[in-house]
Amino acid sequence: MSSHYTGLKVVITCVFLFAFGNAAAATITVNSNLDVVINDPGNSVGCTLREAILEANQEGANNDCADDGVTGNTEVDSIVFNLAPPNNVIALGSSLTIKDSVVIDGANGGNGIIIEPGTGVSTRFFSIIDLGSAYTGNPAARRQNPDQITFQNLTIRGASGAGSAALDGGSAISLLNTGVSSQQMLSLTAVVLESNSNMDTAGDDGGAIGITGDVILNISDSQFYDNSASDAGGAIHAVPAGGIAPQVMISGATFGSAGSGNTAGIVGGAIYLEGTASSGLLDISNGSRFIGNASTNSDGGAIRLLTPRVVNIDDTTFGGLTANEENSAGADGGAIAVTGAPAVAAGHGITISDSQFIGNSAAGSAGALDLVGANAPTVAPDYPVNIINSSFVSNTSNNPTGAQQGGGAIRQLHPNYLVTIDSSTFKTNVAKHSGGAILCSQGSGDGDSDVDLRIVNSTLSGNQADSAAGGLGVVTALSLIHI
Repeated sequence: MSSHYTGLKVVITCVFLFAFGNAAAATITVNSNLDVVINDPGNSVGCTLREAILEANQEGANNDCADDGVTGNTEVDSIVFNLAPPNNVIALGSSLTIKDSVVIDGANGGNGIIIEPGTGVSTRFFSIIDLGSAYTGNPAARRQNPDQITFQNLTIRGASGAGSAALDGGSAISLLNTGVSSQQMLSLTAVVLESNSNMDTAGDDGGAIGITGDVILNISDSQFYDNSASDAGGAIHAVPAGGIAPQVMISGATFGSAGSGNTAGIVGGAIYLEGTASSGLLDISNGSRFIGNASTNSDGGAIRLLTPRVVNIDDTTFGGLTANEENSAGADGGAIAVTGAPAVAAGHGITISDSQFIGNSAAGSAGALDLVGANAPTVAPDYPVNIINSSFVSNTSNNPTGAQQGGGAIRQLHPNYLVTIDSSTFKTNVAKHSGGAILCSQGSGDGDSDVDLRIVNSTLSGNQADSAAGGLGVVTALSLIHI
């Protein structure tokens, strides 16, 4: 087993520069909160959001909205609003389909736009399938200039899962890239997504957002409250298509509180993300918070990761000591659950730095972080998990029975992880079975019995276990441990 550790903290900074040709983009102003398409030559109703999107889609001239007069998918139109309260609330009667790059800015002169369903309406709000797939220009140039949808300064609330069967999750916003067109980008800035749900049938995913395939999701300074899915990803569901997994980057966002936390009936109370051997990224930073999220019947109270490739979590808080702030799992991983066979290559791995896990709980094992490598290869480079300058306080695992059950803060249940904990604190965590702070175990189905764990310049104090090992519990051989 490898014991090499560089102590490198990985920081990803992504800068996206777009050049969409020389055509001047249009600004389309919505001045009616009705949800109709009238195409009234007299313009007696005004320009509605539905008409503005049709105009941005370049689906023919509309007399109610300004005509940008440009074809070829080389521009990014902007939709803005001029709606005085109380008309800044737009009640939708059915889903809106976006087919071309666009910016939807709900600032509205300080009277932020609110999008919600009409009375008695159950519908997905924004559907996006193979954005810009009709484009016939240079594919290489298109890859350099991804199709992009931007939502900013909006509140989107009350969407439900009814909509296109082709879309995999996402009641408020659903984006599917089957690979027909280039990489696509979905950006949210200063957006509130609240009380959106995908609960119509068992197996519904992504209460608020669903992205599939080669998609970059950028979220900044946004809030996700009280979103729910019957299966995976109470707020966000992100899965591969055509062998390419999404990239999810989150900065300064909050998941939970206000109305309440996000909930998944099965896994990933806030986020469910699936990677592949060569693609997929989760990057969370800049004071993001996960509060009061829950996976009701299975793993990952806040986040569930399946076969992750690269995960960076920096300056992020999971839970809190105030009532209802904790994230909770119906099974394992009160805050984060990692499962599947991690893809191991240069640059792959999980880095958690300058972050806090406080008061999270699991009905099973791992009150904060569960590392399970089911079906991982017996001979492979170890998948690195580096935890740096972080704290785990008052997390609880509640399963009282079973040799591999416990880990008040962390459970490492597979030898193909190389876990390094540096300059971190574990305090007052509780396991109802073994390993009040950390439990290490081989797992099952793997012939390699050694577990790699290194603890450097760290403190374990005041942790307790009802069965054994109040601090560090070991159910198999450790190839390396240094405290």
